[in-house]
Amino acid sequence: MFGGFGMRGFQVYPVEGLPLISCGDDLAGLTVEALEKLGLPLREGDIIVYSSKLVSKAEGRIVDIRGVEASRRAKVLAAGLGRPAGFIQLVLDESVEVLGIWDGLLIVLDKRGMVCVNAGVDKSNVEGEYSYSLLPEDPYGSAEELLRRLREASGITRLGVVLADSATRPFRKGMIHYALACAGLRSLWDYRGSSDIYGRTLRFKVSSTADMLACAAGLVMGEASEKVGAALIRGLGNLTTEDEECEKLTVDGWQDIYHGVFQPHHRRREAPSDGSPKPISPSPPKIPGERG
Repeated sequence: MFGGFGMRGFQVYPVEGLPLISCGDDLAGLTVEALEKLGLPLREGDIIVYSSKLVSKAEGRIVDIRGVEASRRAKVLAAGLGRPAGFIQLVLDESVEVLGIWDGLLIVLDKRGMVCVNAGVDKSNVEGEYSYSLLPEDPYGSAEELLRRLREASGITRLGVVLADSATRPFRKGMIHYALACAGLRSLWDYRGSSDIYGRTLRFKVSSTADMLACAAGLVMGEASEKVGAALIRGLGNLTTEDEECEKLTVDGWQDIYHGVFQPHHRRREAPSDGSPKPISPSPPKIPGERG
């Protein structure tokens, strides 16, 4: 697909008026109602960006760590890191592999294929001293279900949904929003084969439109006490499709251009002959408090 995806401009609106979300709430229906009260009823081509925390709450992904049975490994880690053993157990349960430990944080490869801090286990904006939120179990499935329900509640068929979370970046200050998952839109915009302003053919450039949408929404959603868990993006209807599924944004380790740079400090993968990723793991990271 050649050419830029931007139009002459677009608008981002905070979806204000949503109640505090609890397990089982109809998030899509509440969104449609809130937008109508704001005088912003959904239109064809609109994109809704949700905080992943909002989706986690609606799906009941809030856990009281007092009821979590910690393994020996979790207890050893907890003692070394000064964190609750139940919390550490949640991180381990949500992870495929612990890649490293730094300043009380676990850097992991999580079950969804992402390298992240503490597997997304978090207690910000979660009620209760011992309660933590987990990322949605199946983020893309959650996005697709939200898309279906938004279509049903609004009667609009061409919509996009993005689940946004926030994360740090290596060697950069601050956190940014990124797309944990999406549905109903072109998550990537492929410039390969098009020309730059000097006529040179682009060979590698593929833009993550879903991540850009998450970043734009983050400017009006905030991170603290704003109580804005969703945003409406209008004016980029050319990114939406009538399909539910969209291309996933995670890649296998051996496909990532940075994986070789961080060897042996990072998990190493090689591309096997059958095309499936084959992990080659180095020695596990040193765990504080654990003997040699």
